[in-house]
This record gives sequence, C-alpha cells and structure tokens, in this order.
Amino acid sequence: DYFSERSLDESIERLKVRFPTLDDEDIEIDRLQDDNQIILKVRLFPKSVGVLKQLSVGGLKGNLRDLARISFSELMNKSYSEVEFNKKKDELIQNLAGYGYWKVRAEHQIIKNDINDEIKINLLVELGTRIGLSFGKGSNYFTHLELKNELLKVSRASAEGINENTVRKAIDDLYKSRGVFYTEVAIRKVIGEDRNSNYISFYIDIKEGRKITLEKIVFEGNQSISEINLLNLVKENSSVLLSRGFLDINVLNTVSDLVGEYYVKEGFIFSQVQKPVISFSENGDSAVASFRIDERGQYRLSSVNLTGLPYSIDEAEILKEMHNKVGNRFDVTKLDKDLSSVINILRSRGYYFAQFKVKNNREIVKVNRSKQTVTLDLGLIPGVKTFFGKLIVSGNRKTKEEVFEREVKLNYLDIVDPKKINSFVGRLRTLGLFSRVSITPIVGQKIGKNKAILNFIVKVKELDFGRGEISPGFRTDLGYKIGFSLGYNNINGMNRSVLLNTQANLRTSYSYLDETRRAEEDDVLEGLVQFQFIEPFALGNDIEFKTTIKGQRRRYSSFDADIFSIAPTISKSFGDRLIASVRYEFDDIRQYDATDPEDEDRYIIGSITPSVSLDLRDDPIRPTKGAYFNLSWEFANPFFLAQDDIDLTVNYTRAMLRSAYYIPAGDITLASSLTFGYERNFATDLVEKSDGSIDKAGIIPKIKVFRLTGIDLLRGFSDDESSKLTDDRDIEDVTVDDKAFLLNFKFEPRYYLGDSSVIALFYDAGRIFVNSIKPLDLRSSVGLSFKVLTPVGTLDFDYGFKLRRKNVNGSRESFGRFHLSIGQF
Repeated sequence: DYFSERSLDESIERLKVRFPTLDDEDIEIDRLQDDNQIILKVRLFPKSVGVLKQLSVGGLKGNLRDLARISFSELMNKSYSEVEFNKKKDELIQNLAGYGYWKVRAEHQIIKNDINDEIKINLLVELGTRIGLSFGKGSNYFTHLELKNELLKVSRASAEGINENTVRKAIDDLYKSRGVFYTEVAIRKVIGEDRNSNYISFYIDIKEGRKITLEKIVFEGNQSISEINLLNLVKENSSVLLSRGFLDINVLNTVSDLVGEYYVKEGFIFSQVQKPVISFSENGDSAVASFRIDERGQYRLSSVNLTGLPYSIDEAEILKEMHNKVGNRFDVTKLDKDLSSVINILRSRGYYFAQFKVKNNREIVKVNRSKQTVTLDLGLIPGVKTFFGKLIVSGNRKTKEEVFEREVKLNYLDIVDPKKINSFVGRLRTLGLFSRVSITPIVGQKIGKNKAILNFIVKVKELDFGRGEISPGFRTDLGYKIGFSLGYNNINGMNRSVLLNTQANLRTSYSYLDETRRAEEDDVLEGLVQFQFIEPFALGNDIEFKTTIKGQRRRYSSFDADIFSIAPTISKSFGDRLIASVRYEFDDIRQYDATDPEDEDRYIIGSITPSVSLDLRDDPIRPTKGAYFNLSWEFANPFFLAQDDIDLTVNYTRAMLRSAYYIPAGDITLASSLTFGYERNFATDLVEKSDGSIDKAGIIPKIKVFRLTGIDLLRGFSDDESSKLTDDRDIEDVTVDDKAFLLNFKFEPRYYLGDSSVIALFYDAGRIFVNSIKPLDLRSSVGLSFKVLTPVGTLDFDYGFKLRRKNVNGSRESFGRFHLSIGQF
C-alpha cells in the first residue's frame, strides 16, 4: 500500500481494540525509509490480562445468587474481558427484571494478583423493591404482558420508579393510543417483605372506556392554503382508527408536523403549526380537533448569486437543474438537493474537487422579511480542472492490472467525471473477484495554473477464485436432487472463468405428466452436465465471449428427451445502457417414451439469435423509475445446420420482446412488465413422408414451443396449468406447424423495506395461443410477493390466487400456489 499517516493511526487503534491492555507506551514503531519505500517495524508489549478465578456475589440470596453465578459461569477460568463481563452483567439485570426487580443496580470491583495473574471480582447487586402486578379480567384491548411491559418501560424512564399515579397514567395513555378514552383504573397497593427483599404488589382492575367519534378537524389561521388541501393531507396520512371516524391522538399529534412541512414546501418558511387542541362534547362521546396555524407570509426566490463559476459553464445551465426557480415560492426542503445539483454539474465537467465557500445553509440563504423574498448566495471554489491520468492498483496478488484498465472506461487526459469513477468501482465489485474495493484520488502533474492530472489509487482485497459446491436437497418441481459444481473465475489473472455443473434429480410426483404416462408411474432419473467458459474481453476488445456445452436428460409431459447443445455467444456493451449480443445454438434432441409415437423422433436445431437490451432503470437491483427493454429474435434454418430430412425440416423464427416499467408514486413504486412472443414455422410445403402420408415439411420442435414458465412464470399456476390453450388442451399435446404466441403481463405496486427487501401486491395475466391470438382471453391471478434483494437479483417468495378457477376432470382447480424464484423483473 501507499503509506498514509492516517492509515497508520487507524491500524494502531484497531490493535488497541484487539488487545485491550495495550497503551500507547506499549507500542513501538520504527520507520526506515529507503528510496521510495518505507519499512515499518512494529513491536508490541501487551500486559497480561489475567484469568478470572473467583467471583463473589453480594446483595443476592438463595436462587437469585445461583442465577448470578450461572450467568457468569462461561467466563470463569478464562482470560478476563471487561466487555464480556459487562455483557453478562446486563443480561443478569434483564433476568432479574423478570423476577420483578425493575430498579437493579450492579457494580463490580476487580482485584488482581500480580504474582500469578489471577483475578477476583466482587460483584455487588442492589435489588431495590420488587414489583408485583396482578391484573383483573377487565382488559380486552391489551394482554397482561403488554400492560406489564408498558409499566416496566415507564418505571425505568422515571427516576421515582413506579407508584399508583404512574401506573394509572401509563395505562390511561396506553389506551388512548388505541383511541380508547375514559378508561378507569382501580389500584390496590400492598407493601411487604419476604426473605429475598421488600416488595410492592399492585392489584389492578381496569374498566375500559370507549372510542370517541371525531366530528371534524378544524384549521384556524390558514389564509393562503385551503382547508380542503390540508384535510386531504390528513387523509393521505391517516390511521385505520382515524379513517373510520374515531379520535386518534397519536396521529393527530403528527399532523401538525406534516402540515408544518407542507407549509415550508410552499414557501412559508417561518410558519408555525401548533399541536392539536381536542374539544370534547358535553356527553363526551365526540370531539373536535383544532389546529392553529400562523402562516407569517409566503417567501419567493428573488435571485441566485453564483460566484466563482468557471467560464466554461453557463449560469443558465446551473439554474435549469435547480428545483427552486427564480420567481417561484422557495422550498427550503429542496435546498440540499439544489446545492448537490450545482456541485454535481461542476464535478461532471472535470472540477472533481469543487465545493462551496460557505457550507452553512443559514449563511447561504439571505432572507428579506420586508419584501418576503429569499436570495441564495452560492460562492463556489471550483478548484483545478482534472484530467484522467493513471490507475495505481494495490492488493491484486493474482489479478492483472489490465483487468482494471479495461473496466475504467476512461482514456488518458479524459475529463474526470465522478459518475464514471463510481461506475468503475461498481463494475469492479460485480466482477466477483474482490471482497473489498476502495478508490482514492491523488493529484498528479499540474498543467498550467488551473488544470491537473488526477491519478487514482485502487485498493482491493481478492477473494479465493476457485470454488466447489455440493447441494443435496428437495425441490417441489424436481423432487429429490443433488448437485455438484466446480469453478474458477480468474484464469491467468484475466477474469476468465470456467464452471462445471452437474445435477441429478428424481421426482416424487407424476402430476406433471399426461394421463397415460401418469398411469405408468415410472421413476426416471433426470440429470444435467454443463460446462461454461467466459472470456469477458475477447480479441482485446470490449466484447464478451461465452460458450456453454450441455448434456441433459429431462422428462416432459408427453415424452422424455436426451438433449445435447452447444451455444457460443458474443456480446458487447455500448455505454452503460445498451448491450447487443449474438448467440449460435446447436441442439441435438432425441425424444423417446412418448405417448404419441409421432413424438418419438430426433430433432437437430441450428439457430442464430441476435438480441439487444436497453436499460433505462435508475438501479438494476432496486429500480424505482425507468424502463428496461430486451428483444431477441431466433432464426433456425438448415443454413445454420438445422435438420433437413424428407420427414422433417427445421425452419422457423422465434421472437421475444420483454419490457419492464417503473413509475415512482410517493413511497410506492408501480412496477409492470409486458412480454410478447411470436414464433412461426416456415417449412410449410406439403411433402410425402417416408410412410406415404402427405404433411407439412416441418414443425416447430416441441422443446422450442412457448411455455409460461421460468421468467415468464404465471404466479398462482403450476407449469401444466399455465400452459393450457383456450380449449383446455395442453400445449405439449399440440403440434405447432404454423404460428404460436405468448402474452404475459405483470403489475406490482412495491414498497421497499429499507435497502434489503420489498413487499408487493401483484396481478399476473398471460396465455399461450396457437395460430391466432386473443389478447382478452388470458388466465390471471393476484397475490402477495416478498422479495429479498441480492447482488444477482431478487429472491422472490410469491403466493398467487387464481382468478376465475376452472373445473378440470370434474373437480375445481386448486385455490393458488406458492412460488420461490430468482429475479422475476
């Protein structure tokens, strides 16, 4: 690494954490400088911690003393750790709270024998008064445990502890939080003493009150903002209780903050909204909530004073990107975003170290109260204009620097754009080669007064590149399975990878087979052997080459098949949004054990598939806006080595258009996808077959006919249910010698739970059609989805409910189905 005083100081602090007895005088560091390198010699003199041999517990008797000794037993006869001892002490205090001791204090004293390094600890516990609670039968809204936990929380927050008044108030406040008022609490207090300690017992009877109707919400002082807008704001943030017309004090208390924020966004930067005043009716059955608003005038942005702006950047360009526009109301909540926009424009133009002269927002915003206007004084320090120099890589024991240079997407003397640097770091992290990546800019050679070369130090920590995996298990679709894989993902340090994957499975159900094969009840072992090689930069260009060789034995509804295929693919990225690829695929398919003897045949498919993808999403893993499009078009023809026999000619086209759309709607993201597939057989000439029959020269091989499975999964349906045609025939029972269509639509309102998971409702609709398409005749489902975000996509847990269930063979279809899948859209 390049030497840094800061890194050295951080290393010393980490040593102190690792060895708690180390002080500064116990660490000696000598520096030897030779030419351009520094040698550090570090000597540590850690003091002995000592071994915990004895523990004396005071203040506890009987089983409580035994509880304490058991709590600390794991620490005995081991090197003493203050951190671990305090953890056990806190656990003891929590356990004693379960016995009713809510105000426990515990202190300890360490006695060390310097001769033999043995440690003795005297632990003194002050229990305080034991609290006992007994509740009558009057509580329906809350369990006794919920009431007890609330009183425990109140007791710990109060210096006085707990008494009749705090008990009564805590219970009353708890009920009011549920919208229940006029709750009566009767308390009988008993004070006593037993062999362990003093105690206080509270015998509590609750007579629950009633919910109060909220007649109306009144706003006073709102001259500029209409009451309708404010009431809509309350409605949008309402609770279930409030939406049903009942008084909910907790939500009403937050309304004042929401209204205040709304006023600030509208330019009323000095407005004040008071907490609600609740007025009850004479009989106490209803109430009115009143909010007092002091608007204090609306402020508008009069001007933006930009100083220090480089001549190469137009001021109008800066003002255009700002949310706050001159002449409009001033929204102070958007100020930080506006400041970020200004700095980002400068940095994108090469001023990598641009900053404001003044960073305090109160000094940037100048308010004229008499004119009710705001002026923004944005003084800029652009710094030098930076041009890309070179990468200095450290930590790469095996990975060659060429891998880093081809990912940076910047040439020598290109203007440095932080977005491109961030994308570079992101690409390094997704290569799967490093557990840690960091980047630091270093100013290099100066070019005149205001320009400089900017070099970047990239520090990485490499992963272990070889891996092996064995995965026994059970899947609902494949039955019992076992998989084995070997891979290496950094051959010759150039990020080339190879992967060998094998899998065998034995299904436990025959439900996926047609009626004839289901009755046979044959158990057949299925398997897969697959080899994959990836060269991310073929021919020295930004072109990825991938080839896959696969051998597979698989069971289908009406036949079994042995499949051998080889599929080389080349792809190229054009910027960060567009990817184009071409795949050649050769498949040799031998079908056997078929219900229909005509399906026992051999198919040789040679095809070429160009495809293009356009990604306009703001984030490929956690998209909240934008769109994604992918078009792939497969052409199978004897010219590409497809079968051309008297009995069968393989000559078809198969196109798939996939699209996904993401629209932000507040905290919700409206996600939808539309997939359309079209395939057509071109071998339509009538020929005489070897058996003397007259038929079309070719068909679309069944293994290539559309199915609603995998990424086109119709949630709520099994594969055989979703792949039925409008006349209830299974697609596998149909010979497609003309055209086939696939239509699939998905809609999901999504709510992101932080950065790691998503919850969503969904609506799915789709179907397979043969010869003609009927877009309105789709199978559909609704359901609930929970998604876990991972670096390779989402892990989806979905349960779908069928809409308009059908009767099949005299019985109704199942209600729905659970699905576990990776990355739907």
